[in-house]
Amino acid sequence: MKKTFLLIALALFLGMVLCPLADIRAEIFEPEANIEGTWNATGTWESGSSWDEIWVINQTGPVYKISSDSGWSAQGVTFGSLVIFKIISSGCYPIYLGNSSGSSMGGRMKCTTSSERGTWSATRSAFVEPPSEDSYDTGASSACPN
Repeated sequence: MKKTFLLIALALFLGMVLCPLADIRAEIFEPEANIEGTWNATGTWESGSSWDEIWVINQTGPVYKISSDSGWSAQGVTFGSLVIFKIISSGCYPIYLGNSSGSSMGGRMKCTTSSERGTWSATRSAFVEPPSEDSYDTGASSACPN
């Protein structure tokens, strides 16, 4: 299981550091999921504690940022329907791995500062229509966050 999370961390790193190669990645992988919008999210840790939050996701190509009504923020990347993100501002700095399908997504989460694990799910409450292909900037840097 430790190998799985190391691979997830590597994928997250590669997705964010190698962002200028997003145009090439788009030709190799299926199109990234559109997860932009407002989501009602819930999660349960194996210890029994649970949470309910509202996430606001802003996405540019495969790269996205999440803001939570609990005050934390996260950065992530999509590979087709695969969603990977890491909370960068609070708690045990967990890594989330899951799948998205339309207006729902969910998967597993693991703390990076302890062995705590759990599951999470989210349902989109507000959808953001992606821009038309004609409005995309074709420069490789367009998929990179500022």
